[in-house]
Amino acid sequence: MDMFVESGVNFFMPFEIAAGMDPLPIRERYGEKLVIWGGIDKRELAKDLDAVEREVMSKVPKLMETGGYIPAVDHLVPPDVPFANYCRFVELIRQVCG
Repeated sequence: MDMFVESGVNFFMPFEIAAGMDPLPIRERYGEKLVIWGGIDKRELAKDLDAVEREVMSKVPKLMETGGYIPAVDHLVPPDVPFANYCRFVELIRQVCG
């Protein structure tokens, strides 16, 4: 990631959790130098409503504090995510982001 930032890249997408791209330590390291899109683990969305809430609320409020964050699933929403879970994800994002 250092090479990207040093060469002027200021936006990165997706932040694939399964590939080890956790947005929280990246935000701590690079601050506002890097806009982050994603980082919500799609595998958590496939579990249950509590898992969805834990995943969103453990990341989005912290990342939104500094700006430069676009809350989204870490890649695409897979077909095994129940519609109710996806709706809860959207509801939580709206709640946190306004």
